[in-house]
Amino acid sequence: MTDALDRHRASSGASASDPGDPGGASDPRASSLEPLVADWVEGWTASRGLSATRRGGTWRVPIGLPDRWAEFVVPLGAGAGLDDRAADADHAASPDLPAAEAELLDTTLAEAVDAGSFGDAVWVTVVVPPARVDAVVRAGLAAGLVVRSAEESFMAVELHHQAARAVPAGYVVDVAEARAARGTVLRAVASPDVGGAEDLDAAVGLAPDVDPVDAASGRAGLTAAGTAVPDKIQTSEAHRRRGLGGAVMHALVDECRRRGAAHGLLVASVDGAGLYAALGWRRVASVVVLATH
Repeated sequence: MTDALDRHRASSGASASDPGDPGGASDPRASSLEPLVADWVEGWTASRGLSATRRGGTWRVPIGLPDRWAEFVVPLGAGAGLDDRAADADHAASPDLPAAEAELLDTTLAEAVDAGSFGDAVWVTVVVPPARVDAVVRAGLAAGLVVRSAEESFMAVELHHQAARAVPAGYVVDVAEARAARGTVLRAVASPDVGGAEDLDAAVGLAPDVDPVDAASGRAGLTAAGTAVPDKIQTSEAHRRRGLGGAVMHALVDECRRRGAAHGLLVASVDGAGLYAALGWRRVASVVVLATH
């Protein structure tokens, strides 16, 4: 499998590069999605302990799992809800992909199909204006890929605008720097604060058979451009609907700001987007995830 990806790199003349090279400003107000996605790739791969190869305006990320051997990331067009009028115009434009973007997508999809022919699945994550989601889905299906999701969101915020969230009673949230192969990665963990309580379960209202450790957690990769990329924000089922997700995000962003980060970027699931929107994050673009099988 690795030989196949290396072969694709060699045939394109591409070489491994810093995935965080944004090719422009990382300010979420920039019109093109490419520098924003570049910044996100840097933070996301740092959080996951992965590497990335940049090829033109796309990235190749070896992951190594049978159902996700590699992920190709493709930004197309401009972001929505930004200050730049060009971005707004792009979102109001035709739902069809411009010729150059359609060609880039088709080339990337063909490469994914080729790499996936060895047996393991290759994902193609496309960040695109909402009006062009259907065009990306059609291109993916025509190339023989399946649609894993067409409803995720690429979101951004200026960190000082994220709403504060208090830690719920009965819990504590700790933030520490995590071990990382590259870059700086922070990890926040929410856990029950039993204090002097004699009954641990009663302290936070847990069933007797529920493990109280790591009620919620999350990570954030910090990029060289001063962007925080929250990742893997999750709450254990027994601890949900208590506000822990917001508390973890607040703790992460607070520490990221202390370390100099000014902007935030993330990819949100349908469920997660609601939490982030409530915290002040805005949807910049849609995310379509395709896979070879």
